[in-house]
Amino acid sequence: MTQPLYILFGTETGNAEELAQRTFERATKEEGLDAEIKNVADIAAEDLGNYQYVLIVISTWGDGDPPSEAEEFCNPFYEEAPDEALPSLSQLKYTVLALGDQSYEDFCGCGRRIDEGLGKAGAQRFMERQELDVDFEDDYEAWGTRFFDRIKEVLAASEAMPAQEVTTAEPLQEKKAAAPAPEIEKAAAPSVCSRKPDHLIVFVRGADNHLWCREWDGQQWQPWQDLGGELATAPTCVSSGPERIDCFAQGLDKRLWHKWWTPSQWSEWEVL
Repeated sequence: MTQPLYILFGTETGNAEELAQRTFERATKEEGLDAEIKNVADIAAEDLGNYQYVLIVISTWGDGDPPSEAEEFCNPFYEEAPDEALPSLSQLKYTVLALGDQSYEDFCGCGRRIDEGLGKAGAQRFMERQELDVDFEDDYEAWGTRFFDRIKEVLAASEAMPAQEVTTAEPLQEKKAAAPAPEIEKAAAPSVCSRKPDHLIVFVRGADNHLWCREWDGQQWQPWQDLGGELATAPTCVSSGPERIDCFAQGLDKRLWHKWWTPSQWSEWEVL
């Protein structure tokens, strides 16, 4: 049995709490999911290390500021190096529903900082961040359909995976282990690149049309990471050095899409 879906919210005027509550009620009453809802005012960002599946519904107050009651939770994400202020969150799979007002320059700034900070701390985004303006009803309903389709896929895949025994890592030997062939469960036609010695990254287009990647760090394969997207073709990926990876693929809209990695984080998709 997987851990429950945690729906965390931070609100100033009540809109984020309302959407979090609506999402929670749909999750438990209509979708049959095990879910819990919490105000981020009642937890610390470090507590995210105890969760596995999280939706964060957060508003932006003023020009890029967090809700007043959420300041303590959000403070690490406003630092230049949130990954240093947070524990490793490699076990966390998350997405962010951000609320804001496009009349402000830093639209949805709080949600964006949380999303980027979680990525830097090693968390895995299972769905791209959604940003909502003040007239959010239609966009929220459309997002909700996509969200529940996606989270049920993620939870089902987790339940289907065999339990893994946790063992103590063996000391490094002079002879490095050879990278085994990765078990590709997402799709065929992989693209492989390396950004440093003894390091491989495999990219594939999943059955959900998302771009997925998995890394070999010289000792073991890391978990699959969902990089999002709506791809129609297998990706072409290239590394131009230890601090850059570029991925290209045709989208379902027949246009060429591009996503790139620079130290600690992936960019959003862009159309070329």
